[in-house]
Amino acid sequence: MAFSFASVQVFDTEAEETVVRKSINEPSEIKELINMNNSYRKPGEYVMSYRYNVKLVRDGCEFVAEYSDQSNIKVRASIREPCSLGVSAKLVYKKTTGKMHIKALSIVLGADRHMPQMNKDDIAEQISRVLAMFRHVRDIAPVVVGDKLKPTCKVAKELSSQVHRRTVREFAVYKEELKQHLNDFNVLEKLEL
Repeated sequence: MAFSFASVQVFDTEAEETVVRKSINEPSEIKELINMNNSYRKPGEYVMSYRYNVKLVRDGCEFVAEYSDQSNIKVRASIREPCSLGVSAKLVYKKTTGKMHIKALSIVLGADRHMPQMNKDDIAEQISRVLAMFRHVRDIAPVVVGDKLKPTCKVAKELSSQVHRRTVREFAVYKEELKQHLNDFNVLEKLEL
């Protein structure tokens, strides 16, 4: 399925100007537009201080990668419907290996009392869709998942202040069920990087 939005932007942080702003058709074009090394070549010169953003959107899922230097790379994949669900990672690029290493990984499910009740299979389907987008990180550079990486799972709740106490207790139980579903999914095994 084609992307509804796909863009790469490279910024020269010293000159405070955009070096590249391009819509792309295929994720494989990302490597042609960015450079993970210490400099970025633009016509006639090298830019030594740069950052880039990559954004891809397809079928309600969004992928965003932000690079400000080799030790500060943030990647997020998310979906908003039928619930808000995101997978975020902090990565470091190691020039010697040419690979990015995941240093932190988190899954956040936004829950409110108006969202449809979700069971374990519903959550697994949503996480699978988000992880499919997250895997586009490989289009930037190869990725290594460390043996000691422990993903965090969080259910963020939103309740209005005018909710009956019994509803708050019921929602707290449901929130714990959702968190257990996230933990049971075993995201590291399913990353397939």
